[in-house]
Amino acid sequence: MGRSLKTRIPCHPEELNPKIPDPKLVFRKEKEYRDKMAQDYNIRHRVVEGEQLSPGDRVWIPDLKTEGTVVQPHNSPRSFVVRSPKSRVRRNRRMMRRLSSYPDQGAAHFLAEADMFNSIHVGINFDKYG
Repeated sequence: MGRSLKTRIPCHPEELNPKIPDPKLVFRKEKEYRDKMAQDYNIRHRVVEGEQLSPGDRVWIPDLKTEGTVVQPHNSPRSFVVRSPKSRVRRNRRMMRRLSSYPDQGAAHFLAEADMFNSIHVGINFDKYG
């Protein structure tokens, strides 16, 4: 393999030629290894897939503090194009909450929850900073 051997045991020169593994076998084993690593990581970190959004679903957009409607999935992973009352925005799935289909629950629930968080969390009123 490109170096002189330090052994005096004779061997056939054919045994010194490197053997190239089957690429399909190597790719399959590497894929199995990566899949197993991903599965172990997801179990260890308790990863759960969120509920899927489809076009027409009503969502709450916390950073805009408004409701929106999912228009379509975006090319980016886990992202969607959402129509809000003022504009169309792209948001990652983590930055949206599905609104309940019941009329008594909706944006008012999320606004109350945000106000409760602002007033309780470390006594800081976040409204004056934003």
